[in-house]
Amino acid sequence: MEFSDYAEQFRRRTAYRMAEFEKVLKHSQRQMEELARQQALAKEMNIPKPPPMTPRGVYRGFRPGKIQGVLRKEGPADNAE
Repeated sequence: MEFSDYAEQFRRRTAYRMAEFEKVLKHSQRQMEELARQQALAKEMNIPKPPPMTPRGVYRGFRPGKIQGVLRKEGPADNAE
C-alpha cells in the first residue's frame, strides 16, 4: 500500500469518526437543554419534593470482630415462664 493511499484512508476514517462524534455531541446537547427546560418548568410550578424517608428503629452500627445472635428460638420452655 502506498503512503498516499494510507493517508487518504486515514483522512476518511478520521472525518467519519469526527462526524459521528459531532452527532453524539449534538444529541447530548439537546438532551441537556431539554432537561434544563424541564427543571426550569418544575421550579416555576413550585412542585414540592417529597420528604426523604428516614428509617424507623434503632441502628446500632457495625462493630468489627463481634458476632451476635439475631434470631432466638422460642420453644415451649421459653413460653412457660
